[in-house]
Amino acid sequence: MLSIEPEKQADSCIIWLHGLGADASDFYPIGKMLSPVLAEHAIRWIFPQAPIRPVFINGGVPMPCWYDILAVNPSRVVNPQHVTEICAQINELINQQIALGIAANRILLAGFSQGGAVALECALTHPKALAGLMALSTYLIKAPKHVSHSELPILLVHGTEDMVVPIPLADDTLIALQKLGYTLQSHRLEMAHEVCNEEVDIIAEFIRRCLQR
Repeated sequence: MLSIEPEKQADSCIIWLHGLGADASDFYPIGKMLSPVLAEHAIRWIFPQAPIRPVFINGGVPMPCWYDILAVNPSRVVNPQHVTEICAQINELINQQIALGIAANRILLAGFSQGGAVALECALTHPKALAGLMALSTYLIKAPKHVSHSELPILLVHGTEDMVVPIPLADDTLIALQKLGYTLQSHRLEMAHEVCNEEVDIIAEFIRRCLQR
């Protein structure tokens, strides 16, 4: 796990989960870049590291993986036990930040691709309302049975040229969350399975708005 500490005592926190096969350093540079841009907030950035697991759809090759993916058809069939275990770990990380004095409504979850799916799962089911959720180039594993925090700000960003997580999965996620009553900020950008400069600007403004509420 990597982290970035603010110059003064942290009053907010962003927990950012990387994608399949990447590691904790993947989005660390974005945190370093956005820290001075968002200097009005004392943000602690945390970048957890996924465990190494064999990935079934990749021929069983071990790699950093939040959960195993069993099929792509095109929706994802995943190992539900892995999802439950990882969400428990992320929730514990959130609770640790709360114990350190950062209120739940000053904590944002972010994730890219598989990390975004975990961020969605955790933020939508966490017992406390968080400051916001950024789900980037990702998909909803399953819609929650109950809506606990319909006021949760959610940012969805997806590339129109994404061949890894196709646009129909993003559309299904958007529709499912709208049906549940969430107010969403959704963007389709001309990019592949990546994060582009325009998206970073969108992310910065979203974070600022969430922490100014």
